[in-house]
Amino acid sequence: MVARSEWVGGRVPGPFFITAGEPYRPDVVMWLDADEDLVVGSNIVHPSAPASEIGDCLTAAMTKPKAGPPRRPTRVRVATEALAEAVREVAGTDIAVEVGPTPEIDHIIRLMAEHVGAESGEPASYLEAGRVSVETVAAFFTVAARLYRAAPWKLAWDSQVLALDVPAYGVQGVCLSIIGQLKESFGLLVFDSYEKYRAMERASTQHQESGKPLENLGTSMLALNFDRGADIPPPMRKEIGAHGWEVAGPEAYPRVMLTEPDVLARPLTDRDVRLATVAAEAVVAFVKKHDDIFDVWSPVPRSHEVSVEIGSEQVRARVTAPHPALEGEGDGDEDDDGGVERKLVNQLVRAFLAAEAQAGQPEPWLSLAGFVCESLYGYKLDYGDGEVDGFTAVAVEEYLLDYFPRKVTADEEIIQATPDILTRHFEWLGATGKLPQQKVESICKRIEAKRNSFVRRANDSSRFGMAKGFVTMMQAAGVDPSDEKAVGRFMANYNAQVAREMGPEAGHLPPLDEPSAPARAARPPRQRWTPRPGEPLPSPTSPCPCGSGKRYKKCCLVR
Repeated sequence: MVARSEWVGGRVPGPFFITAGEPYRPDVVMWLDADEDLVVGSNIVHPSAPASEIGDCLTAAMTKPKAGPPRRPTRVRVATEALAEAVREVAGTDIAVEVGPTPEIDHIIRLMAEHVGAESGEPASYLEAGRVSVETVAAFFTVAARLYRAAPWKLAWDSQVLALDVPAYGVQGVCLSIIGQLKESFGLLVFDSYEKYRAMERASTQHQESGKPLENLGTSMLALNFDRGADIPPPMRKEIGAHGWEVAGPEAYPRVMLTEPDVLARPLTDRDVRLATVAAEAVVAFVKKHDDIFDVWSPVPRSHEVSVEIGSEQVRARVTAPHPALEGEGDGDEDDDGGVERKLVNQLVRAFLAAEAQAGQPEPWLSLAGFVCESLYGYKLDYGDGEVDGFTAVAVEEYLLDYFPRKVTADEEIIQATPDILTRHFEWLGATGKLPQQKVESICKRIEAKRNSFVRRANDSSRFGMAKGFVTMMQAAGVDPSDEKAVGRFMANYNAQVAREMGPEAGHLPPLDEPSAPARAARPPRQRWTPRPGEPLPSPTSPCPCGSGKRYKKCCLVR
């Protein structure tokens, strides 16, 4: 009886880069004797090498194997039909060629990655062994310091993505995500497109659900991160001191990272660092001019152009927010309850604001209108009948006299503008056939009739809900709600004041929503939820365990 033997072959990207000249990631071609668990053939080739490399490696392994005597397997297995075609050309009729999973090859590559990771490669350097110029790094540090001081993450969520165009670098429509709202890491993420950003978001969600190590990002990613000085490798800290590069603070040491989909760090080039520099400067300039867009996240895109100086080069860039790919898309949760309706709201508000912009309304008015319309439809979906259409005069009155005063945190400018914005919006709904004209007339009359009552109630703190009351109290005290330490001090002072007013005999503090104490009608924000070891993670679409009432994906899920 002839003994049967199986070899497993593959051609996969290697877990390392070759940095001689322009860095590239080679392919590893390998054959494994599955019966003996021995590597019998291997080769490292350029990614552009022909498909025949897998067959050539098999021939060499059979003739002069890396382990054991020369021999021929009776069966070989590869992962794809393309590899199988290349193998059949050299296998002969006595070797069966099969297509199937090759986890054995994946295991060897993981072992290689651990070995390569433990080996000392190029010394850690901002100059990347000479691939990045000193003038590029100097410009990067200067701009990174401005970015850190501007702190756009205090305004923007990572899901409020922007578009970046840099014609000189052949960059168009790349996707920018500002990270740091959760105070875990700060900086910018740059993706080749909005679709690539969404791929990363899906991979992150799957990682959170499974609790397993993140092995695939779904895309490559350029990141500008800020770290503590202690976390920067000593050779890089020495470079900073030697060149006198600017650092904004002890936790503001900037670094650029370029990560492959399988979470392997790619060596940087001068262009990579320059692109990160341009992206940072463009975000700083955009936020300085359009900081209000992150509060309202207006459906009407805004753009801002900037010229970035890097050494002797002037690079033009343009940032647009929201990213144009968001046009017609909801909040990314169309599979959630109410997702379809919210997508329709997004489209509706975009169309209204676009029509008003075409009619000559200035940008500040459009921003206010976007905010008011979003709150109007939020009331309709979350507290009304859950439908986008079907507005009545009664529903609009309830929004004006009850929902807005309780739920919507707004300054005097928004309050005064709200009746006129609503009137314009309902007139537009009637003109475009989205609401019967008779209802439009009834609603507009009701808005005008309740204008004064609305203004009084919107300014009456005794009508504020708990969350709105708390935010208003902090604003009056000059407290930044995004500053956890400042909020903590504010709450400690508040509790101490209440305790003094109640006296030691009271024994407990009054409920924060007590009607007789409108000045105290607030409660502290809920703490961010984190799972205990071994505790299963909730579904991204389920209510967040922190109790905020939001979906887990939109609240405490770490991205």
